[in-house]
Amino acid sequence: MKVKYSNPRSLNQSSSISTNCCCFLNARCSFDIHHDTRSFKSAAACVHVVPAFMAPDAYSTANRFHQRTCCIAIGVQLQNRKQYCNIINMTTPDAKRVLSIQSHVVHGYVGNKVATYPLQLLGFDVDPLNSVQFSNHTGYKCFKGPVSTEKELANIFEGLQENELLSHYSHLLTGYIGNPLFLRQVGDILKQIRKANPNLIYVCDPVMGDNGSMYVPKELLPVYRDEIIPLADILTPNQYEVELLTGKEVRSEAAVWEAMDWFHQRKIKTVVISSSDLGQPGVLRAFLSQVNGPRLAIDIPKQGNKDLFFTGTGDLFASLFLAHSHDSGDVTDAFEKTIATLQAVIKRTVQLLPPRSGPVQAWERELKLVQSKSEIEKPQVLLKAQRLN
Repeated sequence: MKVKYSNPRSLNQSSSISTNCCCFLNARCSFDIHHDTRSFKSAAACVHVVPAFMAPDAYSTANRFHQRTCCIAIGVQLQNRKQYCNIINMTTPDAKRVLSIQSHVVHGYVGNKVATYPLQLLGFDVDPLNSVQFSNHTGYKCFKGPVSTEKELANIFEGLQENELLSHYSHLLTGYIGNPLFLRQVGDILKQIRKANPNLIYVCDPVMGDNGSMYVPKELLPVYRDEIIPLADILTPNQYEVELLTGKEVRSEAAVWEAMDWFHQRKIKTVVISSSDLGQPGVLRAFLSQVNGPRLAIDIPKQGNKDLFFTGTGDLFASLFLAHSHDSGDVTDAFEKTIATLQAVIKRTVQLLPPRSGPVQAWERELKLVQSKSEIEKPQVLLKAQRLN
């Protein structure tokens, strides 16, 4: 549908309308609104065709919308010689806005604190919704702060819903959640957002534990396995989380691919195991599998001494993979860039550790995210993925 105006102030014979119908809600269509040198282009879903024409006041309303928002006239009625037009705003294919539901810390970089900055640098708007609000991550000698409840989550989400913001989201990202009822509520939220935008991509990092131990209540496991995982488009567990979800040990590459198939049978298109101990000594090995696509592995040399570890790397991995998989559309490229950035951030963190003997303190191991700005924006791929199928 194309609507043109030579005079936006009045609807008269100088206005030209190429069709007298506005269609709206189930098939893809596009339209342009032209005035002078300005053009607004967008795509929308259509359901039902109603005789209508775009009124000038609809155009002026459209003119105020952000360029990433599509403005659709779905009905015009005349009343006392005034024209009224309802406008719907939908996310266009190039819009990049993430609703990120995971932890928040005042000090340090994990959860939303480590995910937001890289996503913004890579061109995404990010709306953080916090599952907990702690003073610092749990690797310190103590931490303080509240765990959000499912009622608080529902209340915040209701505000987004009532302001008709759900269709703005291109992605949902979830990470650390410490409350099983909160996690179940996330599943309901996902379904509501998908009603508003069926093209939403859900990236799920099922944060439950690492190195053989869980650090969330065990009640989260069945909720992830039975309710949340089947809704995901992209899944980014670590090796231990794969074992928890599948109920099987992963001690060989053959077991990795069996686990990948287990996830694919549950309709998850892309699964990335962000780290495993299946590499050679001193080397981590990451894996990726995509339905009807490649099976990949990347060997990742460990950095620093054997006792050095970092918190928040899995959260950073998930956010980076979300960004690069959206921008390139090539999972191999996204996998390589994600690893490249993660390695660059860790390298910068190691370089800035204080030059002294003795154990490294938790605050010293915080990822040097801001100092790695250029590496995040322009990752240099040094480790290439091996295709295994």
